[in-house]
This record gives sequence, C-alpha cells and structure tokens, in this order.
Amino acid sequence: MSRVSHAWSSQEPYIGYSAPGDEKVYAFAAGQVMSIAHGQDEELIVRLRHEIGMETLYYNLADVLTQEGDSVSSSTCLGHVIRGSQALLEVRMAGRSMNPSAWLFPRDEP
Repeated sequence: MSRVSHAWSSQEPYIGYSAPGDEKVYAFAAGQVMSIAHGQDEELIVRLRHEIGMETLYYNLADVLTQEGDSVSSSTCLGHVIRGSQALLEVRMAGRSMNPSAWLFPRDEP
C-alpha cells in the first residue's frame, strides 16, 4: 500500500507516494500515452493525455508496460516504481501544473 510522502506545492508541483517493494503505478484516468522518456538518472517518465484537456506525468518508473499511442484506463498498470524510490504524479491543465488533491482525496459532502 502506498502513502503520500510529498504534498503538492507551487514550488514542487507533484505528489509523491512511498512505494515499498515494487509498487505498481496505475493511470490516473482514461487517456492516451503521449510519450515515454528517460529522466536524468535513467528513470522512466510516462506522460498521458486525457479527454478533458488534462495531462498526467508519472515519474521514477523502473519499467513501462505501455507504448506511445496506447489507450489506457484507470485500471491500466503503467509500470513499476524504482525499488526504494517514491512514485511521483504531476497533473497539468493547459500546460500548467495543478494540485490534484481534490481528485485523489475527495471530501465527503455534508
């Protein structure tokens, strides 16, 4: 089970999750794989485009189980987090990073 290890802020616009073992990373929502890239330390980064104009980026992946152009759903496993690392999620709308906490942690309505 993952837990939040880094809260979103405008200076560091992503949410981090601790990932003991080889945690699976799933798509935030249905969308299409835009790109798969290597980070500075050769970690993999997956970028998805979603219907509502949102993009999500998934950092610190050891492997990727999808390909560019693939359609994914929220039950699609994108890959596994690098052992001993944290999974990072960034959400962008119109190219600007935004806090995804409202979608990830919805409040109970009165």
